[in-house]
Amino acid sequence: STTIVTGIIYFFIEHSQAYTDAETLQDAIHLSLLQVTQAGGFAPVTYGGKLLVLSWGMVVLIIISSYTANLAAFLVADNGSNSEYDSIYDVIGAGATVCVHTGYATQDLLDENYPEIMQYDTTDEYGNFYHGKCSALVTERAQYDVAKESSDIYPSCNFERVGDALDSTGGGWAIKGDYSAKCSSLLSQLLTQYFLQLDLDGTLSDLYDDYLDSWTDKSCDSSSDTSDNDDGSDEDALGIKEMTGVFVIHALTTLFALFIHFGFG
Repeated sequence: STTIVTGIIYFFIEHSQAYTDAETLQDAIHLSLLQVTQAGGFAPVTYGGKLLVLSWGMVVLIIISSYTANLAAFLVADNGSNSEYDSIYDVIGAGATVCVHTGYATQDLLDENYPEIMQYDTTDEYGNFYHGKCSALVTERAQYDVAKESSDIYPSCNFERVGDALDSTGGGWAIKGDYSAKCSSLLSQLLTQYFLQLDLDGTLSDLYDDYLDSWTDKSCDSSSDTSDNDDGSDEDALGIKEMTGVFVIHALTTLFALFIHFGFG
């Protein structure tokens, strides 16, 4: 809704200019959507329009920064808080061996960024980790979350994540930038808008919890996990409450832009 309102206000500020990119209301709303997807944006002429676009650009930047579809790799150590490692560099310095799933993205990550680390390549990283074939393991977030609550994967349940996430990557769909024939760009913009909303209102988090429930047997007591924040993103992420201030500032800036336009235009 903020996207549409911003587009409407931009139209009222800019449409009367000789060289405007908002000849119609539909054009202005379309440009506002493009600003969200970073596939295009406004080209304001008036001072009020420039202030409005500056404010909206900052809002978009903050929203996109808070939107993550993470595939994070974690360093996992045994025996809870008794771990002798605080980061992957401690593992490298100690010359310890790390279990990693053969052929997975985590192995590619280690090969590319930590070639000096000693790897124990396996298709059963948790089993070999449990039986002492390695001192730590590198795994993906979803696999860690499932294993943490399932004794059939790691019987003793006494392992935890240590250090920061080694990597975090996004995901999406390849959609052709077509603005005329099939208008596939509109689909891209709508998907981005809806996924942002799903993230901000907590729906994606709820879906992830449902996914974990379907894959775990809850045989481990997750309340004993000393790293409940996973990769730290839940603690640092911007939720809908934290975003309220951003939208309030944008609303005030918008009113000021209208004041500049109608008061001095």
